Amino acid sequence: MLTKKSFLLSIIGSFLFASSAATFLSMLALVLTGEYRSPSRAFMILAFMKTLRSVSLRLADGAPLAFELFVSFQRIERFLLLNNVALDPVDYNDGASNQLLIRKSCPKDRCISQRVSLHDGDEQPLARKLRDESLSVSNLTCKSGDKYLLRDVSFDSSHRRLTVITGQVGSGKSTLLAAIAGEAAKTRGSVLCPGNVSYVPQSAWLFSGTFRKNILFGEPYDKQKYAEVIDACALREDVGRFPNSDLTFVGEQGVTLSGGQRARVSLARAVYADADVYLLDDPLSAVDAKVCEHIFNQCICKLLQNKITILVS
Repeated sequence: MLTKKSFLLSIIGSFLFASSAATFLSMLALVLTGEYRSPSRAFMILAFMKTLRSVSLRLADGAPLAFELFVSFQRIERFLLLNNVALDPVDYNDGASNQLLIRKSCPKDRCISQRVSLHDGDEQPLARKLRDESLSVSNLTCKSGDKYLLRDVSFDSSHRRLTVITGQVGSGKSTLLAAIAGEAAKTRGSVLCPGNVSYVPQSAWLFSGTFRKNILFGEPYDKQKYAEVIDACALREDVGRFPNSDLTFVGEQGVTLSGGQRARVSLARAVYADADVYLLDDPLSAVDAKVCEHIFNQCICKLLQNKITILVS
């Protein structure tokens, strides 16, 4: 295809040089045929050839654009005529042979240094309600071609429980969370998920706007709730360093945030959404040990204590 394209463009480009040769041949033909030669006729021929040359220039510039436009329209048409799929595909890593380790879920009140207890009058009805709702993954299998990304993964996780998923790089941890969140097409199995899901992907992202808007993400501003989320995600000190506090513009043409700050903002955005199920894809890898411990204790084990939480590490 590149050879054909270059061949056609070379022919079009040769027209530019042919116009000069055509002018010379036209004048030579007048001389050899004995036609009347005058300055007005010579200038008329030159003006005519100049017009042809300008047309050739436009043709040389417009032909590649028209060709690329035609190819682009064909690609768009093929894309729009594709069959709709239920879920968007995600990028998977090799290593389907590696093993996933899903640790037995533990009560979150045992994870934190200071136990958080409820009032006696509220504990029994709340516990009875939470027992009725749990996340259940049964025989979940995902394939990409002939390669298994996940094979027959099953586990349950209930409220007030933290389930930790560990494994080697490429073992399918992120694929499992993506399948639960509905971002990876499953080949077989079922996922029963109560309520809405808040998914924190491994690659943190920001949009152009203020720091506060990146956390609120369209939710109404609740001062007390917002302050709790900022403190739990260890963002209070970072906000104090910004020139306009949490109204500082971040993202493109704004303040550049580090990888750890972006990860904490992504986590804070999910926590503020107040979902029923939290899927956390390694949000602690970009922070140091002290901040990691603070987020684990204050955010995951305390602020999300009544939620279903799946943590990948």
